[in-house]
Amino acid sequence: MKAVFDHIENDLEGGITSRTLYTETPESHLNTVLSEVSERFDVRIGCYPTGELKRIRLAGEEETAVEDAVAWLVRHPNIRRDV
Repeated sequence: MKAVFDHIENDLEGGITSRTLYTETPESHLNTVLSEVSERFDVRIGCYPTGELKRIRLAGEEETAVEDAVAWLVRHPNIRRDV
């Protein structure tokens, strides 16, 4: 097992940066915005409803791309950084 880890150890450096945003907008009304952010920035995006509040999770290998995507998204009405 150690030999396998030693072989891939360098590939594991860096990690993933993730941020979570919040909205009360129905997910069906977010489709265009979420599609656009994933096209503009090298991030993965997920939307997770929890009652009235939806969590929008952005993740990517480059912190700058994630932060730029967050800055772009919070300019949209009803998407915010905190609950």
